[in-house]
Amino acid sequence: MKQGRAMRIFVLAKKLYKKGIPFLPGFLTILNRTVFSVDIPFDAKVDDSVFLGHNGLGTVIHQHSKIGKGTYVMQNVVIGGNFGKQRQEGSEVIVAPVIGENVFIAPGAHVVGPVVIEDYAVIGTGAVVIKDVKFGEVIVGNPGRVLRTMTLEEATENYKKI
Repeated sequence: MKQGRAMRIFVLAKKLYKKGIPFLPGFLTILNRTVFSVDIPFDAKVDDSVFLGHNGLGTVIHQHSKIGKGTYVMQNVVIGGNFGKQRQEGSEVIVAPVIGENVFIAPGAHVVGPVVIEDYAVIGTGAVVIKDVKFGEVIVGNPGRVLRTMTLEEATENYKKI
């Protein structure tokens, strides 16, 4: 999967941040926001293989979000916190969405709060997700509801088509 320019800038900012270089990661984040209208903090836990549709135009990702490998995030998506709500998951406190691997988030979707989106889920256009999403579920509407649940075979076949 080929990375877009906005994602390459984010990956560079993240690498510089991890090396302890001051100023440049913040500058690159502002550059991304200005040029591509995408807001991804340089310290967000977003895998380098995440694909941003249309260079992430209008996309906002919360600083404490986690996004797994191979996930597609299309334009105008909000992945954010929910006014201080949090939950305990083992020894970890979740304040923003945790998104698994190979998830597809369609344009205009909103995933808010301390929710967990499992692998191979599909979040439909304009869906508002405020509850956990299980493996292979297809979510539509506001508030998000399960349209159907895919098997592993269906989910992997569907992901190949993307």
